[in-house]
Amino acid sequence: MSNARSLILFSRSPELGKVKTRLASQLGDARVYDLYQRMVQRQVRLVNAMPGINRQCWVEGNDNHPVLQPFEGSRYRQQGADIGERMEHALAQALTSSDCAVLIGCDSPGIDASTLESAFKALESGHDAVLGPASDGGYVLIGLRQPQASLFQGMDWGTSRVLEQTRSALVQAGLTWSELPAMPDIDEPRDLVTHAELVSREYGLDDWV
Repeated sequence: MSNARSLILFSRSPELGKVKTRLASQLGDARVYDLYQRMVQRQVRLVNAMPGINRQCWVEGNDNHPVLQPFEGSRYRQQGADIGERMEHALAQALTSSDCAVLIGCDSPGIDASTLESAFKALESGHDAVLGPASDGGYVLIGLRQPQASLFQGMDWGTSRVLEQTRSALVQAGLTWSELPAMPDIDEPRDLVTHAELVSREYGLDDWV
C-alpha cells in the first residue's frame, strides 16, 4: 500500500456521559452515547473504504474500544494539552512517512469519499494546506503537506472563530491553501433538526429532538 497519502480519523473513545456533552444537556447521556457510537462507526467505514492510503486513528481515551476495533489501520493515543496540540502532533507524525495528510473528526456526516479525494488532490496540486469549513465557523477537515505548528496555536477551540483564525494563521505563515465547500458538524441539538435528513441517512436515526 502506498504511503503517499495519510488519512487520520480523530476520535474520542465512546464513554457514557463523556461525549458530545452539548447534545447530552438536552437529549440525555444514553441517547447521545448511542449517537456518538454511530458517528464513529460511520467514519470508520468511510476511512476503511478509501483505497491506497495509510490509515490512522488517533483516539482520546481507550484506543481499543470495541467500536474502534473494525478500523483497518493503526490506532494511537492522542498526545497534547488541548485539541490543537493533539491535531498538530497527529499530523506531524503522519507526515514523517507520507507526502500529505488529511485529518477528519467523527461528527461531520457530510464528509464522503469524494470530499476526501478532493482534499488530497488539493494538496497534491501544490497547496500547502486544505480546509473543510464547518457551517458553525470551525472546520471539519484539515490537510497539510508539511507540519505547521502555528496553525494550531492560540486558537479559540470550540468557537465560531476557529476558521477565521486559521485563515489568518495561514496568511501569516505565507502558506497557500484550498477550501472545500462548507459542511455541517453535529454539536448542538439544533444541528439534529437543521440536518435531520442527513442525520437520518448517515446514522439511521429519526426524531432525535
